[in-house]
Amino acid sequence: MQHWATFTTLDEFAADESFRQWVESGQFLHPDHPHTVWLDAHPTQQPLALQAADWLMATRPQEPAVGEGEIDAVVAGAWRAIRTREEAETPVRPLHGTRHWAWVGRVAAAVVLLGLGGWWFIGQLRPDPEGVSVRPATDRDRAWIRETNRQATAQLLTLPDGSTVWLAPNSTLRRPVAFSAHRRVVELTGEAFFEIAKNPRQPFFVKTRSLVTRVLGTSFLVRAFDASRPATVQVRTGRVLVYSAAQPGQTTPPRSVTLLANQQVTLQPDQPNLMPAPVVQRTDLAARLDRQALEFNDAPVTAVLASLADAYGLTLDYDEARFRQCRVTTAFSDEPLTEKLSILAEITGARYEVEGTRVRFKGPGCP
Repeated sequence: MQHWATFTTLDEFAADESFRQWVESGQFLHPDHPHTVWLDAHPTQQPLALQAADWLMATRPQEPAVGEGEIDAVVAGAWRAIRTREEAETPVRPLHGTRHWAWVGRVAAAVVLLGLGGWWFIGQLRPDPEGVSVRPATDRDRAWIRETNRQATAQLLTLPDGSTVWLAPNSTLRRPVAFSAHRRVVELTGEAFFEIAKNPRQPFFVKTRSLVTRVLGTSFLVRAFDASRPATVQVRTGRVLVYSAAQPGQTTPPRSVTLLANQQVTLQPDQPNLMPAPVVQRTDLAARLDRQALEFNDAPVTAVLASLADAYGLTLDYDEARFRQCRVTTAFSDEPLTEKLSILAEITGARYEVEGTRVRFKGPGCP
């Protein structure tokens, strides 16, 4: 590992076999690991090493989700085992003695079942909100939720960190129930427009089959339906870093490109190059956001809400007479919709609820 001291780029760390093995071993940054000790003694190399590890963890090939058939088979087999065990038990008085412990055993088995397929059961019991089917899945040691838009129009999703996603029809987003402390990772099949809550300590990754997009906080579009069609990343505000996705067994550094506002990159199935280019055609949502004036000077909060509704294509429920006297001075940029609403709610002492593309804004208003 001494040669790590000569590394000057993220790619050198990412391509180093010993570094890759350390990151993938589950012992990354463990205080007793010799690599951690070395990194502690070389603080100038820490930023590059951490960025490289960040990329390796976020761009490793996607784990296949546990299929419903697999879960059904496991659950059915477990219940058969429980019934067989019950039939073999000697009848005794209920609620006492061994019968009580047999009941406890069945409860424990049920807990195991929930561990294997519980998230799937919960997903089956939840109604589909406004055409978006929500079915949790499992991935390694954390539960993931799969959200698919089966409607004819884009649907608004709110992520655990307050980021918002406009999921296009026939598109699917997989996300963890809760993001990890060091990174936020989602997986997309299809098309979505993202507004990411800023958090430099917790970079945000959008993974597709062919591209990985890394941001700290900005608004952008990702389109990647399947491997046979081009994949596109289009930036509205801020800056993003786009990588080619890692393939099984890949050891070479990934191709990457930095995109600024109003730039895009398109990866063709038969062309590995990543070349930035001006945005050719903006999405409808990005165009509406750019056209809409989102700077307000002593404006009625009702006017601000109307502007947000027009920009985002929302249906807003609020008492106009109650909020007519509330006035605000603010300027919005690329904050997620939820953050914009939170700012208005804090100024006016109100609260809001988001349900699909309908927002309810409630509060006492202003005298």
